[in-house]
Amino acid sequence: MLRSDLSSLSDQYGRHKYSAEWTHVPGNGAYVALTLPGLLRGGMGEVFAQVEYAELTGAVDDDDVVTARRVRVLRHAPLDLWAFVRAVIWGARQVLPLEGNPLRAVCLRAVEAADRCERERTSEAADAASGAWADAWVSDAAVGAARWSAKASAWAAEASARAARGREVSAAEAVSLATREAARAGGTDLARRLLEQLAKEVF
Repeated sequence: MLRSDLSSLSDQYGRHKYSAEWTHVPGNGAYVALTLPGLLRGGMGEVFAQVEYAELTGAVDDDDVVTARRVRVLRHAPLDLWAFVRAVIWGARQVLPLEGNPLRAVCLRAVEAADRCERERTSEAADAASGAWADAWVSDAAVGAARWSAKASAWAAEASARAARGREVSAAEAVSLATREAARAGGTDLARRLLEQLAKEVF
């Protein structure tokens, strides 16, 4: 995530400008997301950039983010909050409880309400998504992966509803929560696939 001029979100070591050419990044290096939760760790930016990186610095090296001394931008595009909403709806679908699980129906209703709200972007659809959020949130008392599935579905519905109402900051918070819960339910592999899905939505 970058600013509109392709500069870094953080200015701790001075605002760094990225480009299609290899650049040397001071301090800890560039923070490169490997997953969607990793991408959201530093906050929302104005531009989504796919990069090539080299020379890991080791300042951060976990399942979600690495830091690299050298980076170049392969492609970039302005970020639309709805691209995130579509990605988290997709993620919630991936972790729906299995057939036969009593939570599946309520989670599926929440995901479908979120999908409808994303398509229609009306106050009526937003109200339906918020209602589905409440139903799925009540199901939060479940245990194990089903609990995270219910939360992922609930937050996907709420992200869609907030975005439809023009509440961008709180919608971004809901997107972050939906991402986290989907990753809890689906693990690191799904967290990486969520980032790939966002790229498909953006590009």
